[in-house]
Amino acid sequence: MNRQMRRLAQKQGQGTANTQQAAKSTAELRQARVQRRAAQPVSAPRRQKTSVGKFVRESIAELKKVEWPSRAEVSTYGVVVLITLVLLGLYVFAADVLLARAVFTFFKG
Repeated sequence: MNRQMRRLAQKQGQGTANTQQAAKSTAELRQARVQRRAAQPVSAPRRQKTSVGKFVRESIAELKKVEWPSRAEVSTYGVVVLITLVLLGLYVFAADVLLARAVFTFFKG
């Protein structure tokens, strides 16, 4: 029970018996919390930081494991991306022109 609750209880005429009981229950709760914390396993120690050299060596080792695409695959994917960009650009251009004409027609008429 905190200070504010004790003051409120005293103002309302409740005796100190309730506050003493609340203090006992608070102490019991604290004791239970301490016991639970003691029962929990100790956390693992912090790992040490990796040096820059070790990081670079491990990065190179991981990059060697990657299956890189062949030159033909890269050129094929590049062509697909360019065609897609052109088609989407033409679509956006056509939509812009049509909507512009519709708006000008609507506001002129």
